[in-house]
Amino acid sequence: MIVIGSIERTVDVGTTFEGPVYHMDIKRLWAHSGGPFAAEGWPKRNLHTDQGKAKEAGLPAPIVSGQQPQGQLINMLLKLFGQAWWNYGWLNIKFFKPTFANTGVQPKLKLIDKAEDNRGTTFTFEAWAERGDGEKTLGGTVKCLLPK
Repeated sequence: MIVIGSIERTVDVGTTFEGPVYHMDIKRLWAHSGGPFAAEGWPKRNLHTDQGKAKEAGLPAPIVSGQQPQGQLINMLLKLFGQAWWNYGWLNIKFFKPTFANTGVQPKLKLIDKAEDNRGTTFTFEAWAERGDGEKTLGGTVKCLLPK
């Protein structure tokens, strides 16, 4: 038996789901991109963790690794679909614009199709993550089969 998340088979096409706003403070960036915590010179100095390195790269601030908003989107999908996401989920995204340290990012989904067959219900979503200024940092398509 597959443990299902909070999504209902009766949800209407056009419904939008919004995840929490994640504040991407520098400590979160250090934990993700700074290397092993016990390493000498931690955190590693790179454009994800260091203001100086970001400036050298022509950026106004350190940038969030794309894996972080992608992971926040996947966390949202796990809450919606539970174990079905691991077994039947599909994600195709592109990264558009960076998210900078000390800003917010929020994953979002809009249901664009729902199809029923002998296996169950397949949900198709437009997926994206928005920065605090409303710009999309990533976007694409998500599908997941919710088995009968």
